[in-house]
Amino acid sequence: MSQQNLSQVALPTYIHGLNFQSHDWYVEHMPHSKTLMDEYWIGFNLSRLDFQRLQDELAASRGPDAQNLKTIEGRRSWQNWASEFCGDRFGELDRGWLIEAVIWLKKKHIANIKKRKITMEPKSAPELSPRETARPRVIWVAATPIASGSQPMDIEKNLVVRFLKTTNELHQDTTMPWFDSTDLDDFSRLLGPAFVQSINPTQLPDIHQGLVLMQIVKHICNVDVSVCAWDDFYKKFVEATELETMKSMLLDEEQKPRSTIILLSCDSAICLKSGMDLLYNRLERLRSCLGARIVPIPSWTEALRARGRIADLQALDEQARKRGTWRPNTCYPYGDCTLLDADYTVHKRQESSGGEHVKTRRRDDDGDLTCSKNGISRTKKGTQGRKKSSRPTESKPLWLHQELVPTFKDWGEFRVVFVMKPDKKHRRGLKPTVVSIAHTVDSTTDAETMHGELATEATFEKIDCGLSLAGLRSFSTTVINDLLDDYEETFQSLKVGGRLDVAISPYSPRSFFVNEVTRWYEAAFFSDILAEPKYTLCEEFAKAFVMYLSKIRLLGSP
Repeated sequence: MSQQNLSQVALPTYIHGLNFQSHDWYVEHMPHSKTLMDEYWIGFNLSRLDFQRLQDELAASRGPDAQNLKTIEGRRSWQNWASEFCGDRFGELDRGWLIEAVIWLKKKHIANIKKRKITMEPKSAPELSPRETARPRVIWVAATPIASGSQPMDIEKNLVVRFLKTTNELHQDTTMPWFDSTDLDDFSRLLGPAFVQSINPTQLPDIHQGLVLMQIVKHICNVDVSVCAWDDFYKKFVEATELETMKSMLLDEEQKPRSTIILLSCDSAICLKSGMDLLYNRLERLRSCLGARIVPIPSWTEALRARGRIADLQALDEQARKRGTWRPNTCYPYGDCTLLDADYTVHKRQESSGGEHVKTRRRDDDGDLTCSKNGISRTKKGTQGRKKSSRPTESKPLWLHQELVPTFKDWGEFRVVFVMKPDKKHRRGLKPTVVSIAHTVDSTTDAETMHGELATEATFEKIDCGLSLAGLRSFSTTVINDLLDDYEETFQSLKVGGRLDVAISPYSPRSFFVNEVTRWYEAAFFSDILAEPKYTLCEEFAKAFVMYLSKIRLLGSP
């Protein structure tokens, strides 16, 4: 592979590939003079602090006498020196790769010393592109959920990352260089107890998974990360004039357009009435009219389809038909009802969150359904004979209903959390990797409570359904690949990761089916049931997110 091609793939592969690739992969992707420094420290599997210590040690180390790598004797001398320097400090990382990496780091240090010694008349610097003058910026936007009585809620159990050390201890912990207690104070002030709790110096902090993820992103990647509450962000980004928004949020210090990623971690149900539609309209105008370099996550198309549910369900229906696997019958808000003979069905509303607006109803209880009964529209009482207004009306969320599946109650659901990892032999150069599976069952005594634990083979032995954990993993990766193959625009964010909520069919032979796809930026990781450290999944998603940014050319060429 040429040096030029190698430099193009170095960033995403080095960040995520080192612990998962074969020896042949290391040989093919040896470090070279154009490899970025950030790629090295992540490649060594070290924290930024430890990598700086390694660089200091290399600087202090006397290199080989031979300075020429092009001769056989000189190269052998460098390799012997690097091998002795490495010793056994780097564990199982590929030895050949380590030697080449140490050589190049030492050579870079020597080259930098030579540059500093050269004195010359100052010249005017060439104009740099915006990508070269300012680091990309990630704005993580979150909406604070409000409980009854307008009081902020605590962090949701399935979204919390709990720590077993005090804030002071964590701040001094070299294994967690991304942890910043100063940032926590800002987060607490901006977002409140639904995102940060117990952060006093002697307390054991509870932090929302999204904030932990963003802290890790800021540490492992050359980007600026800022956190905004939805209300504040909306005022600055949407309510302000376009020019004010451009000047205050989308330019660098030299007043040039800056690559900006707006990551909407907000639950769409919370932000819907606050103007999500207006936000995307503003984004498009800023890009089209003012040349802003903005990437929203999710895209407008994916946000609309995820919010409406129907596109997701139709995609899952179609994929199940292609595979010949079972899925519950879904009756959509239009056309003749396909569930007239069902005694009970599950009604679900568009633009709902989790279990909200999900109700089990009898056959004679239409609720808010709009499908037709034998060609006759379900018309709400009191609306017949009412004069229609010529003014356009606001579109309201619709309701659909589904076949009642008894296995939810008996066997629960499997929350399959996955991230994408690089694999040049796989489709799209990405391989879906299952990193955690939570088994959840609703409480029989409290409708608001859900019990969860990590799924194991023992889980399947206990429920005795004839299926296995390995089968669940295989099924999940197949679904992910199929969705990206056939519905890439709808499921664009799956290129980072996400969560599949998988259940078991009520009929023999038993099979898995996907009840729902949850995008990674709003999916609960169920970190509370993980072994220590609880932030493991946040690290996985942070790495996958950084890889995705590099592939869309916001962190250099993929």
